[in-house]
Amino acid sequence: MVAEPRPIRIVNLSVKNLGPIPEFQATLGDLNLFYGPNESGKTFLVEFIIQSIFSKTTHWAPLRQLSAQGKVVVEGLERRPVEFHLNQRGGPKLDDLLEKTVVSLTVPLARILVVRAADVSIGDNGLSKDAIKEVFLRRRFFENIRGRIQRVVQAATITEEGLIDIKRQGEGKQRFEYMERLQHLNECIERVQRGLQSAELMELQIKRESISLQIEQQERARRYEAYRISRQIHELKGRLSEMPSLEEIGRLKERVGLYFKNLKRLKDLQRQIVTLQPFLKKREELEAAIQRLIMAKRHLAYRVSREITGLEEQLRRFPESDLRDLDLTIRQYQAERGKYENLKRERERIEDELSNLRWVPEAASRYQQLQNNPPIYRPNVPVLILAALSFLGGIGGFLMDKGILGAALLLLSGLGLGYYLWRLKRALDDYPRARELQVLEERFKEALGRDTVVSADIEELKRQITEKEAILKGMDLEALRVSLEVKANSVKMLFERLKAEARPEEEWLQVLQGLYDKRARLLSEIQSRKEFLSSLQVKPTEYVSDPPGVDFDEDNLQRLQQEMEEVKEKVSRYDHLYQEWQRLKQEIDEEGQELSEIITRLVDKKLGEEEWGPALRRLEGRVKALEDEVNRLEGLLKGLEISPEEYITQEPEVKYNKRVLNDLKEQERKIQDLISEKEKALEVLKAQAIQLSGADYSSDWPALIEALYEKREEVLKELRMVNARIVAGILVSQHLKQMQEEEDRQIEALLNSREFRDHLWSITRRYHGIQLIRDDFEIKDDFGAFSFSDLSTGAREQVLLALRLGMASRLSGHDRMFIILDDAFQHVDWQKRPHLVKALVDMANDGWQVIYLTMDDHIRDLFHRQARSLGDRYRFFDIKAVAEGQRRLF
Repeated sequence: MVAEPRPIRIVNLSVKNLGPIPEFQATLGDLNLFYGPNESGKTFLVEFIIQSIFSKTTHWAPLRQLSAQGKVVVEGLERRPVEFHLNQRGGPKLDDLLEKTVVSLTVPLARILVVRAADVSIGDNGLSKDAIKEVFLRRRFFENIRGRIQRVVQAATITEEGLIDIKRQGEGKQRFEYMERLQHLNECIERVQRGLQSAELMELQIKRESISLQIEQQERARRYEAYRISRQIHELKGRLSEMPSLEEIGRLKERVGLYFKNLKRLKDLQRQIVTLQPFLKKREELEAAIQRLIMAKRHLAYRVSREITGLEEQLRRFPESDLRDLDLTIRQYQAERGKYENLKRERERIEDELSNLRWVPEAASRYQQLQNNPPIYRPNVPVLILAALSFLGGIGGFLMDKGILGAALLLLSGLGLGYYLWRLKRALDDYPRARELQVLEERFKEALGRDTVVSADIEELKRQITEKEAILKGMDLEALRVSLEVKANSVKMLFERLKAEARPEEEWLQVLQGLYDKRARLLSEIQSRKEFLSSLQVKPTEYVSDPPGVDFDEDNLQRLQQEMEEVKEKVSRYDHLYQEWQRLKQEIDEEGQELSEIITRLVDKKLGEEEWGPALRRLEGRVKALEDEVNRLEGLLKGLEISPEEYITQEPEVKYNKRVLNDLKEQERKIQDLISEKEKALEVLKAQAIQLSGADYSSDWPALIEALYEKREEVLKELRMVNARIVAGILVSQHLKQMQEEEDRQIEALLNSREFRDHLWSITRRYHGIQLIRDDFEIKDDFGAFSFSDLSTGAREQVLLALRLGMASRLSGHDRMFIILDDAFQHVDWQKRPHLVKALVDMANDGWQVIYLTMDDHIRDLFHRQARSLGDRYRFFDIKAVAEGQRRLF
């Protein structure tokens, strides 16, 4: 009889000095929730588990280098639980043990079931076909074969004409290199056979001598041309030396322009000065009016200060300390009275609750007795069905002349029937005890408001009874009543001190508020008068008690002061303009005299101011024309590239022509290149032949030609071998492509199986299918299909979790394992989170061990509500509390 396989699960986890976690120990159940705020060490804990139990961790890279101590205890791999330590030396890890087992849990599936740091992606770009293929098919056989064939060969094709179409890379590059070498050898053999013609070289040398003679004649003409141009330049520079430079004329023109600009400015200043003269008298009138209003403001400040003194005398009759004492005493009285009434009601409530829980201790004792010695229930119907099937099988065996098999099945049928009747009798005998246990459980469920009852819940009820009895003993109502009387007398005394009318206690606060309002009105009035006095900005030493004869008007004063500022600005501008006018007039007189003398000297006659500009422009034109001519001639001389020592003063037979000289030199260069090329042709050809054939440099031409033919045969043989390898690789790649297309169809069929579609719908409540389009995935709903990459972050997390659970259900068979999810759906909206949590609870009920880590309070509360059905199989760990030795188990 084959033993039922045990699930692979983490039973214990302990660690020390792990990042922010000083020490942590946990015994895990079927569903485990690790909760902690950000930076509390959740991802540290996941990375510790990964690095402890897996030998290959590149799937989750990059991981931190951990230096913690601890262990992870896993059961289900061997007869005894296996301990895995961080950085352990020797001994297999979890993935090593999985590869040696015959169970359906594979290493790729195990890695998919561990999510670190909210990274829910399955392969590159969130979801990839290769990652799904690796999990489903377990081996990458086709990829291994394809990996031995170069990519360039996989992409190559064979044309209809039988030719190979391949890129110049890898073996394609090697093929092209052999073809080029073969072409070079054929071309070299052809050139050697064709040889060179020597008569052509003689004709080129005669033509070169004729062109050299013509070049010499043009060179002598160029040297004479340089001499002629240099003489013209010398004459023009002599004329320029007698005239002013363009820079000097330009500076003089700027001075003339500035002179006329200053003349215009002087006239403008004179007009402005005349306009501003009336403001001098207006300044004196405004100063007198402003002084009268300032005296009126000082008298007003004197009167306001007297009013403030009277208001402060009234305020001293309502001390703030007495009002605060009265307010505090009233509020203390009301608080204690409320406390007294609440305590009285609380005592009555607790007494009622205790009367409803008096039955718990006796019922708990009886419930514990029944739990320790549980009753026997009716046997399962499948046992009876199995016995009947065995009986029918035995009869069939005898009918088919298989007596041994028939006898064995009849014996099995008798044993099954006997076992069923024996269990049925014991169940009927224990029915009263079973009914009593059922009644107690229902009563406890009603008291607890839960669907399940555990011993901790009953102990909690007992503890509540003890706590409520202790609370009743601690309630002292008499002391509160005496304190209330003392505070009521204190309130009456304070009202008498403030000369307020005595009122009932329900009107105390109203009377107190009236006193506060009266004091507030006085304070507000005093503050208002003080602010007004402060706004006047008058010192007490400046107060004036006698009226000045006019009333103070702030708006009028500001208007006069503003007008005074404007007048002062006009007067200040008048002074500034008048000083500027005097300075500018003196500068214009001096500059005009100096300019008249300079221009008279340059043009040899005295001119009026209006003629200065045209005269300077005419002079500037003459100087510029001479300079342009000198520059043109100097450019021609520089272009000849002849030094003064090489000048020729005697005119030659031919006239210099630059184009003709350049053409002759180009012809000479080309003829010389042809001569050099012909002379070196034999040597170059021999060197190429030696390089291609590998023959000795001292070989004669017959031996060299024979070596070239031998080398060509060798290269041709290598080329045929490369072509054969490429053709074989092309054919194998095409066959592999067809096989992988069939593999893609299998994957798509698996992705649309019932396990996948059920998980996808139960989690998302929208999507009901997934299809593979080339290397991309599309998710289907009632309205169409969407690319996986176009989904929102939350929707992708839902789909990826459904894929994980679907893969686990589809591929694991009857085997079970742990699932670790580190904040795997933190981006999912709150409406979809309950479906995700329910899916994980269902996985735990199906035999999977689920470990979820989160910092989200909403996700934590969802687990608490939906995992109640698991009872003790649900474990909750507050990481921070556990690390401090205060673990709470739900």
